[in-house]
Amino acid sequence: MTPQQRLDMILSTRTLRGFVPFRASTPAVCLSESPGPHLLHMLTDRGMAPWGVLFRRADVIAAGGGGIAYPPEAVHETWPPEVRVWGNPIRNDGQRLMDFSWEREWRIPTPGGVLVFQPQNIAAVLIGDPTWTPTPLTTSWVNGASGEPLPGPSVPEAVPLPNYPPAWTNALHLYWDGTTLRAVL
Repeated sequence: MTPQQRLDMILSTRTLRGFVPFRASTPAVCLSESPGPHLLHMLTDRGMAPWGVLFRRADVIAAGGGGIAYPPEAVHETWPPEVRVWGNPIRNDGQRLMDFSWEREWRIPTPGGVLVFQPQNIAAVLIGDPTWTPTPLTTSWVNGASGEPLPGPSVPEAVPLPNYPPAWTNALHLYWDGTTLRAVL
Protein backbone atom coordinates (compact mmCIF):
# COMPACT_ATOMS: atom_id res chain seq x y z
CA MET A 1 0.00 0.00 0.00
CA THR A 2 1.09 3.56 -0.58
CA PRO A 3 1.25 5.88 2.44
CA GLN A 4 -1.94 7.54 1.19
CA GLN A 5 -3.76 4.20 0.89
CA ARG A 6 -2.58 3.18 4.36
CA LEU A 7 -3.78 6.46 5.87
CA ASP A 8 -7.11 6.11 4.05
CA MET A 9 -7.52 2.62 5.56
CA ILE A 10 -6.59 3.81 9.07
CA LEU A 11 -9.10 6.67 8.94
CA SER A 12 -11.97 4.60 7.50
CA THR A 13 -11.53 1.57 9.78
CA ARG A 14 -10.27 3.46 12.88
CA THR A 15 -7.75 0.63 13.20
CA LEU A 16 -3.99 0.47 13.69
CA ARG A 17 -2.27 -2.87 13.21
CA GLY A 18 0.48 -3.84 15.60
CA PHE A 19 3.48 -6.02 14.97
CA VAL A 20 6.08 -7.71 17.13
CA PRO A 21 8.87 -5.14 17.61
CA PHE A 22 12.57 -5.98 17.45
CA ARG A 23 13.57 -8.37 20.25
CA ALA A 24 10.05 -8.55 21.72
CA SER A 25 7.38 -11.25 21.73
CA THR A 26 4.18 -9.21 22.05
CA PRO A 27 2.66 -7.21 19.16
CA ALA A 28 2.44 -3.47 19.67
CA VAL A 29 1.43 -0.35 17.81
CA CYS A 30 4.63 1.69 17.65
CA LEU A 31 4.46 5.47 17.64
CA SER A 32 6.98 8.28 17.74
CA GLU A 33 6.68 11.07 20.29
CA SER A 34 6.83 14.09 18.04
CA PRO A 35 6.47 17.54 19.51
CA GLY A 36 6.88 20.20 16.80
CA PRO A 37 10.69 20.30 16.54
CA HIS A 38 10.93 16.50 16.65
CA LEU A 39 8.25 16.10 13.97
CA LEU A 40 10.28 18.44 11.75
CA HIS A 41 13.40 16.35 12.50
CA MET A 42 11.55 13.17 11.46
CA LEU A 43 10.34 14.77 8.21
CA THR A 44 13.51 16.62 7.19
CA ASP A 45 16.52 14.82 8.66
CA ARG A 46 15.04 11.31 8.70
CA GLY A 47 13.01 11.60 5.49
CA MET A 48 9.83 10.07 6.91
CA ALA A 49 6.81 10.18 4.61
CA PRO A 50 4.37 12.93 5.62
CA TRP A 51 1.33 10.68 5.97
CA GLY A 52 -0.07 9.63 9.33
CA VAL A 53 -2.16 10.25 12.39
CA LEU A 54 -1.12 12.12 15.51
CA PHE A 55 -2.42 11.16 18.94
CA ARG A 56 -2.35 13.04 22.21
CA ARG A 57 -0.05 11.56 24.84
CA ALA A 58 -2.96 11.20 27.29
CA ASP A 59 -4.90 9.08 24.78
CA VAL A 60 -1.90 6.79 24.20
CA ILE A 61 -1.52 6.32 27.96
CA ALA A 62 -5.27 5.69 28.34
CA ALA A 63 -4.99 2.95 25.69
CA GLY A 64 -2.32 1.20 27.77
CA GLY A 65 0.68 2.69 26.01
CA GLY A 66 3.81 4.39 27.22
CA GLY A 67 7.31 5.47 26.35
CA ILE A 68 9.89 2.75 25.86
CA ALA A 69 13.41 2.41 27.24
CA TYR A 70 16.61 2.16 25.24
CA PRO A 71 18.75 -0.12 27.45
CA PRO A 72 22.03 -1.78 26.49
CA GLU A 73 21.39 -5.03 24.65
CA ALA A 74 22.78 -7.15 27.50
CA VAL A 75 20.32 -5.55 29.94
CA HIS A 76 17.35 -5.95 27.58
CA GLU A 77 18.13 -9.67 27.23
CA THR A 78 17.64 -10.12 31.00
CA TRP A 79 14.09 -8.79 30.88
CA PRO A 80 11.21 -11.31 30.96
CA PRO A 81 9.73 -11.88 27.48
CA GLU A 82 6.43 -10.16 28.35
CA VAL A 83 8.31 -6.98 29.34
CA ARG A 84 10.65 -6.76 26.33
CA VAL A 85 7.99 -4.93 24.32
CA TRP A 86 8.86 -1.89 26.48
CA GLY A 87 12.43 -1.61 25.20
CA ASN A 88 14.49 -1.25 22.07
CA PRO A 89 18.05 -2.34 22.90
CA ILE A 90 21.08 -0.30 21.96
CA ARG A 91 23.78 -2.50 20.52
CA ASN A 92 27.40 -1.70 19.95
CA ASP A 93 29.37 -4.67 18.69
CA GLY A 94 32.53 -2.63 18.11
CA GLN A 95 31.79 -2.53 14.38
CA ARG A 96 28.46 -0.82 14.33
CA LEU A 97 26.24 1.11 16.70
CA MET A 98 22.55 0.24 16.58
CA ASP A 99 20.73 3.04 18.40
CA PHE A 100 17.14 4.03 17.60
CA SER A 101 16.64 6.38 20.54
CA TRP A 102 16.14 9.26 18.07
CA GLU A 103 12.70 7.73 17.37
CA ARG A 104 11.45 8.70 20.86
CA GLU A 105 9.23 5.65 20.60
CA TRP A 106 6.01 4.96 22.45
CA ARG A 107 4.19 1.65 22.20
CA ILE A 108 0.72 0.35 22.85
CA PRO A 109 0.85 -3.44 23.37
CA THR A 110 -1.84 -5.13 21.30
CA PRO A 111 -2.03 -8.84 22.17
CA GLY A 112 -4.48 -9.37 19.29
CA GLY A 113 -2.35 -7.24 16.95
CA VAL A 114 -5.10 -4.65 16.40
CA LEU A 115 -5.89 -1.34 18.09
CA VAL A 116 -9.27 0.26 17.39
CA PHE A 117 -9.43 3.94 18.28
CA GLN A 118 -12.24 6.46 18.58
CA PRO A 119 -12.35 9.36 16.09
CA GLN A 120 -11.82 11.89 18.89
CA ASN A 121 -8.47 10.22 19.70
CA ILE A 122 -6.94 11.66 16.53
CA ALA A 123 -5.40 15.06 17.32
CA ALA A 124 -4.25 15.70 13.75
CA VAL A 125 -3.81 14.04 10.40
CA LEU A 126 -0.51 14.63 8.58
CA ILE A 127 -0.70 14.71 4.78
CA GLY A 128 1.82 15.30 2.02
CA ASP A 129 -0.69 16.70 -0.50
CA PRO A 130 -2.96 19.60 0.48
CA THR A 131 -5.69 18.44 -1.91
CA TRP A 132 -5.85 14.87 -0.57
CA THR A 133 -8.97 13.64 1.18
CA PRO A 134 -9.82 10.13 2.31
CA THR A 135 -12.35 7.99 0.50
CA PRO A 136 -15.87 9.02 1.56
CA LEU A 137 -17.68 6.46 3.68
CA THR A 138 -20.93 7.40 1.95
CA THR A 139 -22.19 10.09 -0.39
CA SER A 140 -25.39 12.03 0.19
CA TRP A 141 -27.12 14.14 -2.41
CA VAL A 142 -28.25 17.69 -1.78
CA ASN A 143 -29.76 20.56 -3.70
CA GLY A 144 -26.79 22.61 -4.92
CA ALA A 145 -28.58 25.90 -4.26
CA SER A 146 -30.38 25.24 -0.97
CA GLY A 147 -28.44 22.37 0.62
CA GLU A 148 -31.68 20.46 1.19
CA PRO A 149 -31.33 16.65 1.03
CA LEU A 150 -32.32 14.99 -2.24
CA PRO A 151 -32.95 11.30 -3.03
CA GLY A 152 -30.08 10.92 -5.47
CA PRO A 153 -28.23 12.01 -8.58
CA SER A 154 -31.27 11.67 -10.85
CA VAL A 155 -32.55 15.08 -9.71
CA PRO A 156 -30.97 17.75 -11.99
CA GLU A 157 -30.02 20.15 -9.16
CA ALA A 158 -28.46 17.36 -7.07
CA VAL A 159 -24.79 17.64 -6.08
CA PRO A 160 -22.80 15.00 -4.21
CA LEU A 161 -21.97 15.60 -0.55
CA PRO A 162 -19.20 13.21 0.53
CA ASN A 163 -19.36 11.96 4.12
CA TYR A 164 -15.76 11.50 5.27
CA PRO A 165 -14.64 9.40 8.24
CA PRO A 166 -15.09 11.25 11.57
CA ALA A 167 -11.41 10.64 12.35
CA TRP A 168 -10.73 12.97 9.39
CA THR A 169 -13.49 15.53 9.78
CA ASN A 170 -12.91 16.03 13.53
CA ALA A 171 -9.11 16.39 13.31
CA LEU A 172 -6.72 19.16 12.41
CA HIS A 173 -5.14 18.58 8.98
CA LEU A 174 -1.42 19.32 8.75
CA TYR A 175 0.34 19.57 5.39
CA TRP A 176 4.08 19.10 4.98
CA ASP A 177 5.35 20.70 1.75
CA GLY A 178 8.96 19.61 2.19
CA THR A 179 10.03 22.70 4.11
CA THR A 180 7.06 23.93 6.11
CA LEU A 181 4.35 22.34 8.22
CA ARG A 182 1.06 24.19 8.03
CA ALA A 183 -2.59 23.67 8.80
CA VAL A 184 -4.93 23.00 5.88
CA LEU A 185 -8.34 24.59 6.26
